[in-house]
Amino acid sequence: FIGATNDTLVAMRGIYNMRILYYLTIIPGFTLMGIGASGLFYCMRNKVWGANTKVFKHFFRGVKKYWWQFMLAFTFIGVVVYGFVASIQAYLLMSVGATAPWWIWLVMVLISILALLTLVFMIVYLPTINMYRMKNRYTIKNSLILSFISFVPAVIMVLLLAIPFAMMAWMFT
Repeated sequence: FIGATNDTLVAMRGIYNMRILYYLTIIPGFTLMGIGASGLFYCMRNKVWGANTKVFKHFFRGVKKYWWQFMLAFTFIGVVVYGFVASIQAYLLMSVGATAPWWIWLVMVLISILALLTLVFMIVYLPTINMYRMKNRYTIKNSLILSFISFVPAVIMVLLLAIPFAMMAWMFT
């Protein structure tokens, strides 16, 4: 196959390359979602604690108080999700012309494990940002400890929450 070209292969590679560029929008999308999640988590905290919640007022109070922590956390989630999706797309791109090296499976598995560990950590970290008044490094440390202690329930929760996203992703592959 050296030196041979096929118009179908070139078109398929172009499609996969455009998909990888399109998936770059995941990162700023998650960043903006993080700013909104700061207000959402603040409102949810007040509801859980039984406090009187005025949704509009408390939403923007949560955004004002916690926007940067949630923005950073969701940006990190966006980078990890992009890495996960890009590794799958890279494998699909390389398998089109039967040029996928043996190590691409290893990269996909490692990125999948990293994504799972990140989501397990974030399941614990995101609610603790606005529930406790600690410095960010202590919140991260406590969330790491708690996520390792409750690893199995957190993995089950991540898998249950991933079902709708997996169903949506099934349509695009």
